[in-house]
Amino acid sequence: MENSKLLNILNPVLGFIDSGKFFRQPFKWLYIIIGVLNIIIPIAMIIGVSNGWDYMQGAMRFAMVLNILVAILVAFLGFLIWYKRAQNLKCDAGESSRFIAIPLVANLLQTYGEWIGMIIGVGGFFTALIGFIFGGSILYYYHINFLVVILMPVVGYVLVVFFRFLAEGCLALANIANSAQSIDRKLDKNYETIVEPIEPEVD
Repeated sequence: MENSKLLNILNPVLGFIDSGKFFRQPFKWLYIIIGVLNIIIPIAMIIGVSNGWDYMQGAMRFAMVLNILVAILVAFLGFLIWYKRAQNLKCDAGESSRFIAIPLVANLLQTYGEWIGMIIGVGGFFTALIGFIFGGSILYYYHINFLVVILMPVVGYVLVVFFRFLAEGCLALANIANSAQSIDRKLDKNYETIVEPIEPEVD
């Protein structure tokens, strides 16, 4: 009796892990931390610009101010993406659910794709456009031309689609595996009810 109680000590902990809540809450914290880190980007940029402000002239200063505004916009959008996905993150395992971590990883892939796609598609577009307009003599140095301006949203869109594809692939595999396991359980139950044990004949 004592041995069985000793073996059951970890049952509440293991049940908590199997429910999915063990994974969901740390993922929420991770999303919020990444979202908050986005805000540091424009702050670091402002500090860097302030150090070299005296070496800039006219149009270059105006371009840097515009880039800072773009960085603030991108940081705000990045924070919103991670924060909203953290609020919608769900991982409460059902009775027939066998795979818990896969949906979370799929959500992480999808959110990362949306984030990096937004940075390149929105931030890259405006940064390249500013560089194209105000580049002047340094235009060739940064290799900024109008083709780059056009390509930025395209690359951002492709990244969002690609990571969404990976995320949906992970979810599809998990759903197929869970469905197959559920079907196996139902077949086993039906088999047990249909097949009755054969009693030996008594002479």
